Amino acid sequence: MSQPVPPCVSDPLGSVRALFDAASSASDDFAADGDWGVKAMFQASLSAPGVLEQVSVTAPPSRRRHHPCASSPHNHMFNTT
Repeated sequence: MSQPVPPCVSDPLGSVRALFDAASSASDDFAADGDWGVKAMFQASLSAPGVLEQVSVTAPPSRRRHHPCASSPHNHMFNTT
């Protein structure tokens, strides 16, 4: 049976937002590290036994990227013909 994953794994953006909201309404000491405690929260959560193994890894995006303006006939910067 797998243990429940921490919120930073199941909802990373929500976790960061919650930390930001807490920092914006708290004293300046809370945000003294410059990232509202985000780095510490992720490090603590991901270092807990069994958590990192539950994080799914997706394939990296391809290196080849298509610029959205490249196919526009009105964009002379990308047209080489």
